[in-house]
This record gives sequence, C-alpha cells and structure tokens, in this order.
Amino acid sequence: MVATAELAIPVDSRVEHVLDRVNYLYDINQAQFPERIRIRSIIDGGAQGIKALLGSRIKMSSSELIPVANLLDSGLRKLAQKLGRRPDLRILPFGNEDSETARKNAELRERILTAYDEGDAREMQLPQVGRWLPGYGFAVWIIRERIDTNGFPYPSAELRDPFDVYPGPWGPNAQPEDMAIIRTVPARSLARRYPQHAAKILENAQHKRQSGGAVLLGRNSSTRSWDNQSGDGLQVAEYYDTVGTWVVIPEKHLVVDFVPNPLHTGARFVLVKRFVFNQLQSQYAHIVGLMGMMAKMNILGQIALEDGVFTETNVFGEMETGQYEKGRNATNFLSPGTRVEKPVAQIPVQLFQQIDRIERQLRISGGYPVQDDGANPANTAATGRGLERLDFNPSLEIREYQTAIANALVRVDRKLLEWDETLYADQSKPLVGHIKGAPFNTSYTPKTAINGNYLSRRIYGVMAGWDEPEKIVTGLQLLQGEIIDTETMQENLDGLENISVINERIRLKKAEQAMFDTITNNAINGDPAAKLLLAELIESGGKNFAQILKKFLSPEEPDLSDDEQAFLEAQLQAQQGGQPGAPQGPPPDVTTVLSQLQQGGGVGGGGIQTVGRLG
Repeated sequence: MVATAELAIPVDSRVEHVLDRVNYLYDINQAQFPERIRIRSIIDGGAQGIKALLGSRIKMSSSELIPVANLLDSGLRKLAQKLGRRPDLRILPFGNEDSETARKNAELRERILTAYDEGDAREMQLPQVGRWLPGYGFAVWIIRERIDTNGFPYPSAELRDPFDVYPGPWGPNAQPEDMAIIRTVPARSLARRYPQHAAKILENAQHKRQSGGAVLLGRNSSTRSWDNQSGDGLQVAEYYDTVGTWVVIPEKHLVVDFVPNPLHTGARFVLVKRFVFNQLQSQYAHIVGLMGMMAKMNILGQIALEDGVFTETNVFGEMETGQYEKGRNATNFLSPGTRVEKPVAQIPVQLFQQIDRIERQLRISGGYPVQDDGANPANTAATGRGLERLDFNPSLEIREYQTAIANALVRVDRKLLEWDETLYADQSKPLVGHIKGAPFNTSYTPKTAINGNYLSRRIYGVMAGWDEPEKIVTGLQLLQGEIIDTETMQENLDGLENISVINERIRLKKAEQAMFDTITNNAINGDPAAKLLLAELIESGGKNFAQILKKFLSPEEPDLSDDEQAFLEAQLQAQQGGQPGAPQGPPPDVTTVLSQLQQGGGVGGGGIQTVGRLG
C-alpha cells in the first residue's frame, strides 16, 4: 500500500507504481473475471447468452431462436425485488439519552443522512445492488462530491458497476484497502475531459502500444460497449487507495488526474460482498452447467415433438394417381390391396421427466424456490394449509443479504459524515428532505451538527422482503398482538407518504366521530341544542362541520339567529312548565337561557354547555 507520507511526492513520478498496482489488481481478479462475463451474458440473454450456455460453436444467426428458459434471470429478478428496499435509518442520542440537546443533535444527524439518501437516490440504487450483489458477488460505492442546484457541495455515494471493478486482497476483515476501476472511453471524450493532456491523448490515432510503456490490460481497448460505442476508445483506470485517486491511461503511460483522499478512516469507497466460503463468487456460479444441460434437453424435446407430429407415411402397393398427397383435404386414389401405414409417434417421456429434475436442481442450487412463481412446492390439495405454503419465504437467505447491505450502508454513512465535516466544516448549508413522508427544510453547519459522531444504524424491519398482501395480513396480526405499533406498520407499507399527516387526519376523524356520537345521544335524549345542531348539520350536507360545532359549543355567548334564539326560549319555557297565567317579566338573555339549560339539562341532562365540554 501507498503510505500517507507519499502525498508530497509529485504525481507524475508515481505513475510506475500506480500502473504496476493496477496491473496487479487486474491479474489477481482474472480467476473470477470469466465468471462475471458468463453471468452477465446469460442474464442479458440473446446470442451471447446462448453461447455462454452451449459454447461458441453455435451459429449466431439462429441462436436467438433456440428455446431456453432463462431461470437465472427470472430468479435474480425475483430475489432482487425482495432485497431492493432501503433499510430504516436510526440515529440514537450520543451520550446522555435523556438530554434534550443530545436528542436534537440525533434528530439533526438523521435529517442529514436522510438528505444524503435522497440526494443520491438511494431508493434507485438498492434495487440495482439487489441484482449485482447475488449476480457478481459484490457491489461498490464511491464517495465523491456533488453540487446541488444552488451550488452547495454535499458528499455523495455513487454506485459503480462491479463488472469493471478489480478489488484488492480482501484481507481478514473482508474489506480491500485499494481497488481499480477499468473502463474503455472514447479518446475524444477523454480529450474534452482533460484538455491539458489532449495532445498526448489524441496522438497516434491507431492507439498502438508504446514500446517500453505500460502493458495494455488484458481486454481489447477496441471492444465496443456502452462507454465506447464508437469502438476506438482508450482504457482508463481509476486507482483508489488511502492516499487518493489516480486516473491513468495505461496505453499512454499517462496520469491525467489525481484527487487526494480527505478521509482518515480509509479509502473513499465501500465494498459489500455476499457471504461465501473462501472466495468471491456469484450465487449462480454453480448452475451454469445445469442451465446448459436444460437448454440441450429443451432442444431435444422440441425436435422429438416435431418428429412425432410430422412422421413419415409408408404406402405398400400401387397408386392410381401420381404423387401421394398430404395435409388437410388431401385425396389419394389407391389400387385394391394397397396398404398405408403411419408409424406410431415415439415421444420420449423420460426426456421431459429429466427436464423436470434439472429444473429442481436449478432451483435448489440457485436459491430460486417455486413459491416465487406462485407454484405449490408439493402436490398438496388446494386447502388452507396447501395455499399457505405458497407464501413461504426463504427469509434466512434474504436476511443474510440484508445484513450485508445494511452493514455496508452504515459504513457509507460514516464516510459521508466524515467527508462533510472534513471538507465543509464551517459552511452553513440548507437541508431538505422527507422523514417518514413528512418534509423538512432546515440548515446545518457540519462541524457543529456532526461533531465527530459518525454512528448510524440501518435496520430492516420485520416486514422487509414481504409482499404487500402479506404485510397487511401479518402486520394486522402483529398489531393486534401488540408486538408492533400502528406507525411501524405504516412505515413498512409501500405507497404511504407523509405518515404524520395521515395520522393527524385519523385523529381528527376519530374526534369528529366521537363528537357526533355525543351530539346524537344528547339529541335522542331530548336536548334541544343538540337537536338544533343536528338539524343544521343535515341542512349543510355535512359541510363546515368544524364551524358549526364551534358556533354551538363555544364557551362564550354563541352567535345565534333570531329563530334559533326564539327556539331556545320556547324550549326553556316548556321545560319550566310555562303556564299561561304566570307573571311575565323581561325575556332572559341567551347566556341565562344556556345556563338554565345546563342546570336543568332537559331529558339528556347535558344541554348545550355539556355537549361543549364533552367535545
């Protein structure tokens, strides 16, 4: 490894060391690289996929028509759909958990990391990781800088294609200390990106190797790819170690860029790999031969079926017409005594039984259960127990992958926070994002907000990897058993946005329903104010419910119309037994009427004020 003290050495003088190290990383990954090519070709399908299964002798012109069931692609897609969910972020208070300051700092760091996730579109990265991690055996994030639309710098975790990545020795902690990324890029694109080296990049249009220069890395630089569609590109190697990042062009023996590493906790990348025995390996490395055999069996089965349908016809005797005709509505005239025989079609049943056996072996070796396709794993009847087996989820395998992904994201969080605090310590920056669906908009200064605390937790909930119907049914059971709370279940249901607003609406609906039930009961028990309130609610069609309640339940004198006041006074006189000969004084005001109604209560014993207090 390169020591940190070597930062003082001029970059150009280190080109030999960087090129040697890149070639070394390329060499030690060669044993695993053919597997990457084979896996990618099979998953991509088409002619290259057929060649990866059946060999290069197959004719390219007809290879797309060969009937091959791509179980590897289907199994990887179903597995990735279970792994592609982002784990929940948890930030615990650092130090004294009862401190209000510690809780506020933890909440701010949670917002910072949430904003990082949204800025990098982590929700879009993880479904891709769910495909690359089982397929290639590992995935990688590069820590770099990104600029938002307002010009503020933020740290970013960029996901790179593992096909082009050559990690160093994994070591006892299963984390390489350096790695190289090798791509083929058009020369003109490189010249525009690094204008100070444009002349040397564009010289010698054939891009021949220079005598005595760096050895061209194994793959042909003229290979066409997404990065090199013109086919005339140069190989570019990005070398990452604890000191920094070197961008080199091996064919030109040229270092075109160097970026120092600001992190003190290691190189600016994070690698996540699947759990293996003793070597980096794809989950599907052992089933390529089985898939090739299944492809051959499928081809033989198709040939047998065609031969069984289009069997020959044997005619013993003489025909009165010329050639023997075949097909629908065909008529042949034969001389007396002529015999016509059609051999019995011999369809090899054992062939299809063998295909079924190979499929079972493929599913077992590839970790692709038939339940993922909605098929019953056993010949059980369509009873409740039989259908329950369709919901079986290989949770242990998924849990292993989720453990690896969550651990890698924790290390990504650590490096992002360190990058932010190291490079932009005293810069005040805006912070925008969503937590549990609720938007936030604040600002922070990395030095004070982070303050050397890089700890975070990434947790996959109990419902991670379940489909939506299973989440609802099982989640309701967990909720009823008081194992989880309502908000936890809401967080695990896809499609629920802004949970805080949803819960506010639920509480408001419950309060309105409780208030309506109280008013209804009082009206049934003869409360005149409740009857008047229900009449107005019916007349309004349920609109302005809150305003109508406020008018009748206000502790101050309500703003009633003349008709409503006359109605209340009539109801009061009826309750007092208003006899015709009783001395009449001045009519009481509304407050007195309401007070008397509260004391008298009517049949319901509540009156308007009682209803107001219940609300």
